[in-house]
Amino acid sequence: MTVLRTGTSARGRLPFRALRAAALRRDAGLLLPAALAALLLLVAVAAPLIAPYDPVAGSLRVRLLDPGSPGHLLGTDGQGRDVLSRLVWAARPSLIGGFVPVAIAATAGTALGIAAGLGGRVTEQALLRSLDVLYAFPGILLAMTIATLMPAGLGATVLSLSVVLTRRWPGSPIPRWRGSAPPNTWRRPGSAEPAARSSPYARSCRSSRR
Repeated sequence: MTVLRTGTSARGRLPFRALRAAALRRDAGLLLPAALAALLLLVAVAAPLIAPYDPVAGSLRVRLLDPGSPGHLLGTDGQGRDVLSRLVWAARPSLIGGFVPVAIAATAGTALGIAAGLGGRVTEQALLRSLDVLYAFPGILLAMTIATLMPAGLGATVLSLSVVLTRRWPGSPIPRWRGSAPPNTWRRPGSAEPAARSSPYARSCRSSRR
């Protein structure tokens, strides 16, 4: 039985610090995006402390100031609102619009996939036919339709993106368009793949690849 000393690894007995440094050198390209993401998160959390002015309050007396003007580092817009303050406060909706739809899609897509795989045939067919309706629309058109039917705001954007992303989430029940399976064969436990492989569609696909 081999006993490893504390602070070493089985791979060449290198110290963990050396392995960590090697991993950082190998993934050095990820440091800059990670730093920018951390900076954006910090700005979003500390927006009330960083922003010098109210992002929605403006004055026509100071409208359209150039960047570098006294008291307004990035200038002002056409309504006299400080551009820097608006950029700082915009970090919050930017993060919400980026992370929340992905989280909702992950939860909903995984739940739908589990329900379609483990539920009965009625449950499976109901979910698949409902997804057929969503697949009938291009993603951008579906998102625009949902956003149009809801009141304008961040909630409409989050909901529309969540629905579009849920369709393509790996855990959701989606059709298998590639390979030898015909379009009506679905990726789920217990699907009729043996019969699909012997179908005329599958045989023609295999013969076309020879």
